Amino acid sequence: MLRLLDFIARACFWTDQHRLVSVILTGLGLLSLGLIAVGRPDPPRQIQPRDATANDVSSRDINQYVRVTGVLAPNKVRQVQFRLGSIVLTGSRYIPLITPGIFDPLYVLDASIPESAFAGNPITLVGKIQAGANAKHPALYLEVGSPPNEYLLSQLARLGLAVLMALAIIFVVRWLVRRLDYALPMWGAPQTLPTQADVFWFGDLGRAFDNASARCVPVHISAKAAEAQLQLRGIEPTYLSVTIRRLGLAQLFNVATSFGTLPAARIEFEDERGLRRKGTLAFTSPATRTVVLDVLRYVGQ
Repeated sequence: MLRLLDFIARACFWTDQHRLVSVILTGLGLLSLGLIAVGRPDPPRQIQPRDATANDVSSRDINQYVRVTGVLAPNKVRQVQFRLGSIVLTGSRYIPLITPGIFDPLYVLDASIPESAFAGNPITLVGKIQAGANAKHPALYLEVGSPPNEYLLSQLARLGLAVLMALAIIFVVRWLVRRLDYALPMWGAPQTLPTQADVFWFGDLGRAFDNASARCVPVHISAKAAEAQLQLRGIEPTYLSVTIRRLGLAQLFNVATSFGTLPAARIEFEDERGLRRKGTLAFTSPATRTVVLDVLRYVGQ
């Protein structure tokens, strides 16, 4: 459990320090919404085209898939045209599909017809029945195309939902860990560390340092009557520090770190600008925690 909590805290800290990660997560969120919009979260159902002839296709077949057999008559093409003054604009073309013994042909959208269908032999076409946009178009026409892969669409939608749920969990965990200064509580007896690393800082460094954050960074504490300085060590630049003018609430707990479980204190304090801030200090031993907090309580009194 200790390693898991420390890994979660370090991972959240690392992702918050790299803006590219946030961009990637945002892109994944948009992609998942796109998958949900394109796919179908309902259980997949198999779409079987209905066998039909030109004379029994009616308005009830609009947006339905049918299978029809006949011969294309490209010499009787129906061309949609629009006239704007002396300018003639051409639109969609429709080619009739003629069935022996049937007077009325079924028009087929030219743009969707495969080249092999113009050989003059009887051909079976599968497509969706569409309604014409206006009187210049056929009332009903066939747009050649296979039914959608319902199983694939269902899987895409489920994948989008899964990714969206995972991103929501990541967002909540990152927000919570950030609120806890990347210092996750750990139940268990604390360890004791060597005295050369007395105090560790978790949290942001304030506006003076562009609200940069640090996690489990050793600090050197110098205290005066007016203020205390927590000088960060082991990272660049070396002048990073946290100023405490007056210590407020100090909540004691044990924190999960890569060194083990350490005694810690989540503190509220007044910084050099008189603003209330929060952060977390971890210590090498409970005795060190007691001494440091007593010193910080003396500051500003």
